[in-house]
Order: sequence, then structure tokens, then C-alpha cells
Amino acid sequence: MKVELGLRVKGTDEFVWIKRTIDLPFAPWVGLDITGLSNESSDMCEHTVEAVWWSVADECFCVRLEADDCDRTGRTSQEIVDADYLPEWDQES
Repeated sequence: MKVELGLRVKGTDEFVWIKRTIDLPFAPWVGLDITGLSNESSDMCEHTVEAVWWSVADECFCVRLEADDCDRTGRTSQEIVDADYLPEWDQES
């Protein structure tokens, strides 16, 4: 099942929105914890589904994840995205 994820990443400066499409064998639900979405070798940061809706135009579930609040002391949002989420995620403008 095609699912488009949206995530807000907050660093020392501002936040940025990133998105990614994944396949799940089931429909997502609010409160679902998803791991393995970042490039961090220890990836101990879970991402929890905050909202779910169906996109008729894209024929997929759209999911907003809770903001990435894992401790990455002293890094800007762009540094976090570059190091932990690219190239699998796309940055929204």
C-alpha cells in the first residue's frame, strides 16, 4: 500500500518539511510508530504517525509524522536533513 510520509525536522535555526513515499502491507493509523526512516546508524528515533488521510488524486494514504525531536545538539535543520534523511527523502520548498 503506497503511503506518502511528511515530516517536520527542527534544528538550531528553523524547521524544514521533508517527504518520502514508502510501501506498507497495511493501512497506517494515528499512533503507529515507524522506525528505520533515517540514515542514522543507530536509528533509535521512532517516528509516530500524527495524522492520516486518503488522497484521491494520488491514490495513496498521506501521513504526517510527529516532528523529529531527536537530540542532535548544535545542528541546523539542513545539516540534519543532509546527514540523516537524504537521499531517500525530498525536501519541500
